[in-house]
Amino acid sequence: MTLRKTGGLALMALALTLAGCRTVLNYETSYKLDPGDERDSKVDAIGKDQKIKVEVSATGGSVDVYVYLEKDKDAVQPAIRFKKASDAILAKAHDTQSATLEATIPAGNAAVVLVRNSSKTAAEVKVKLTN
Repeated sequence: MTLRKTGGLALMALALTLAGCRTVLNYETSYKLDPGDERDSKVDAIGKDQKIKVEVSATGGSVDVYVYLEKDKDAVQPAIRFKKASDAILAKAHDTQSATLEATIPAGNAAVVLVRNSSKTAAEVKVKLTN
């Protein structure tokens, strides 16, 4: 009887472990951004390359959207501040009320999705991240 309980617990632990290995990204959030404000969302690192899709909509104002690797944060800040090109930015959209971006995140790297209000009015922002 003890062997059966142990075997059952081992199978349950294996099932929970396998369920935890899924790499499904399905994140949604919404918030208000005042002019010049920004907010970011982090995509956790996983053990293989992942292609993410970023959908952003803004009502009442325009936003800039950037996707970059977390390790490149210091390198991309000047490019974001001055809206300049940078090889470290994986995807971007400027002065938009609606954008769909796709980016490939290399294995073992976390990514950041940054949304910045680029207008002179507050914006209600919705962000959806999927892979």
